Amino acid sequence: FKKLMDRLGFRDNIHGMRERLGSVYGCLANAICYLHDNDIRHKDIKPRNILLDRNDGLYVTDFGLSRDTSDASSSVTDGIERGTYKYCAPEVARFEARGRAADVYSLGCVFLEITTVYRQLSLTAFEHFRTENNDRSYQNSPQRLHEWMSKLRGSRTGGILNPILDIVDIIGKMVSLIAVDRPVIGSVCSSLYLLGDLVYFGKCCPSRRYRDLMDQNTKLSSFPI
Repeated sequence: FKKLMDRLGFRDNIHGMRERLGSVYGCLANAICYLHDNDIRHKDIKPRNILLDRNDGLYVTDFGLSRDTSDASSSVTDGIERGTYKYCAPEVARFEARGRAADVYSLGCVFLEITTVYRQLSLTAFEHFRTENNDRSYQNSPQRLHEWMSKLRGSRTGGILNPILDIVDIIGKMVSLIAVDRPVIGSVCSSLYLLGDLVYFGKCCPSRRYRDLMDQNTKLSSFPI
């Protein structure tokens, strides 16, 4: 384990590990924003498809299900493909029409797992908590998902960046059951920047980009406070 941490550039202390993990939010959102800006939907966002590198960055991998919508009049599609069931959006699980918002939902699920670890709760406990009828998917039990997010809000510790807005409030919007209620990925990026400046981004992410995105997106004002 220590050799893996060394290879990834994690400092050998809790503060260093938490700092490195915290930067994953923005870098990952930025990567998905790049895809969506170029009319590409990933369609299978999950932890296994995210690789960290030792230079404070990350890679999104496995584009086997991705769809290029640059030649389409809309990014919304339907069909039987639904990526990994555990992380897929409700509309994908029901084989209904889906668009970029489905990627946002899956990313929100990943963010929930990151936040669970970041706030020193158990991923195993989280999985047991939301599992119903042997279904471990996120979209299967929205009520328990919201109960877990309340638990995460209650686990905030000292050094809070923003005493009013919590990153869990952003995630709550991302995992909305209703696709049109989820923020576009640009709003997620700008909201993370507004929440904690560049704390949630790696060194590779320029601050000017997020200031510009803040001017373009206003959905943060609708987040529950």
